[in-house]
Amino acid sequence: MNRFHLIAVVLLAALSAESARAQLRCDPAVVDFGRRPENQEFTAQVRLTNVAAQPVRILAAQGDCGCLSVAPDTWALDPGQSTSLSIRMQSGGAEGSIEHRVVVTTADGGNVAVPVRIDVFAFANWSIQPSRIILPSSRRGEPSSAELRVTRIGSGQVGIGSVSSESPFITVTAGPSIGNTATIRVTKLPGAPAGPSYADIRIATDDASSPVLTVPVFAYTASRLEVSPNPIILGGSAAADVRVTGWDGAGPPRAEFSGGTVRVTASGKGGWILRVAAGQPGSASSVDRLLLYDGSELVVSVPVVQRR
Repeated sequence: MNRFHLIAVVLLAALSAESARAQLRCDPAVVDFGRRPENQEFTAQVRLTNVAAQPVRILAAQGDCGCLSVAPDTWALDPGQSTSLSIRMQSGGAEGSIEHRVVVTTADGGNVAVPVRIDVFAFANWSIQPSRIILPSSRRGEPSSAELRVTRIGSGQVGIGSVSSESPFITVTAGPSIGNTATIRVTKLPGAPAGPSYADIRIATDDASSPVLTVPVFAYTASRLEVSPNPIILGGSAAADVRVTGWDGAGPPRAEFSGGTVRVTASGKGGWILRVAAGQPGSASSVDRLLLYDGSELVVSVPVVQRR
């Protein structure tokens, strides 16, 4: 096939696809549910009309999200015939503006896309952005913070009273209100323990329909503890000195090593030296773990590779 024939084939294919897309007209072309409460189901109807000169058969109609379910009343349309396409959407629990797509596929390979939009809110007269706060990760001893904006929807000034947190390691502070929007700073304190933390912050308002706004907060605190080397490599029945730094406990960490023995050999400013020794030689290499505890809390797990 020469170059001109190839170009002609590509053009014909493009024209065929464009013709397929033009076979169905959607009314409305975009489904906008507007501002809706979370965790509810809403339904809209789209009218599909065959504007082609030949019959059209619908092979599939589906959304790009599990929150959408789609069903046409008729799967085959004669020229000029219309059918109703029912679109049901679950608003879910994610507040904010959300957009998905419904795609209708015809037998000749054409696709018609219908954008579906919704603005989800948790509280009728309030918009909270973000609706869930994920604080930046930080090490123990280091603070972490983020801001959220609370906006009064409709008329009236923002009316926010006290703000509080259910966690002793997460504080909230209300900033000045500008117009109908207030800014609240959420801070994880330096003394937060290592690991994940979950909490709700509560915002008191003067709104009788939503007197308290609740916003979930997630924070992760990494241990300041560092172990070197990591991983630990042991050859045969050898031993290795392992340096542990960043430890803020009164005494050394409690150490366990199932593949041999471990003991504290020295201490220094903010750190300890552990002697990790291999156990009885085996027939094959193995990977064990050096576990360091702060009391009963597992702080770090370090792989130990024993090469036989």
